[in-house]
Amino acid sequence: MANSSDTTHTLLRAEGFSCPSCVTKIEKQVGKLAGVEGVSQRLNETEIRLASVVSGNVSSRLADYLLSLPGKPGPQGTIEVILPLAKKDVVSFLSTTPESLSRQLRKLTDSGVISQHGQGQITITDVAALNTLSVLSK
Repeated sequence: MANSSDTTHTLLRAEGFSCPSCVTKIEKQVGKLAGVEGVSQRLNETEIRLASVVSGNVSSRLADYLLSLPGKPGPQGTIEVILPLAKKDVVSFLSTTPESLSRQLRKLTDSGVISQHGQGQITITDVAALNTLSVLSK
């Protein structure tokens, strides 16, 4: 729990501001407050993930997830990624089942979009095909 000396309280009095110009000015000032940018970024990521879960199937959610991972450029335009979570946690993150995740990974592997290596190492061999499956890139 944060010590009261570590906590900053900010009171903004903004009654009666409803015009777009006023709202924009207030948003800019609030955006300058410490911590707001990080919370805003996490909220944006959560909204994107929710949109993916609601509007996409498992293959599109998996494509979105793989494309969101930090990657290292590999030979011939490939991208090397490492799953930062155990597969059981990826299953939970993607709101799917272990069997469905395994089927989708196998399907991507068989179609040449990815290749799987040990310990969660994946090479994205066809970025364009993965983008086609992605809900977020549309």
